[in-house]
Amino acid sequence: MSRIELGGWGAWLVGAALLVPGWVAAASPSPRGAADPDAAGLEALKAAIGEPRCLTDASCWAVPIGSRPCGGPETYWPASHDTSDSKRVARLAEAWAAIQRNRAQVSGRLGVCTVTPMPVMRCNPKARLCEAMSEGNVTAR
Repeated sequence: MSRIELGGWGAWLVGAALLVPGWVAAASPSPRGAADPDAAGLEALKAAIGEPRCLTDASCWAVPIGSRPCGGPETYWPASHDTSDSKRVARLAEAWAAIQRNRAQVSGRLGVCTVTPMPVMRCNPKARLCEAMSEGNVTAR
């Protein structure tokens, strides 16, 4: 059996070829159905907010969700002081933002450096649910 010797760039290319599949796998999102250990934090946040039922506008507040690479939240979700523990929701939201900041730092993710304005929340008198009254980035859960 003959022996192939690779020196210089040849050895480097072979080594890189062996590593690339690992890089791709590490950078790819988890396949459908695979458990994302950090997703539990987001699910806990959704559960803590629950259905944002309200009687007055004073019951409603905007929960900052996630983190943009340049700072600030990605979006806001409506919540109600009447139906959720506001301190727990705020703690879980900050924990989720910290996870997002860490992911961005580890991956080197860049983003558009824009500010997501905090919307003014109100109690919809017919639905009795908190909702955004002003322009801002509010996403449905």
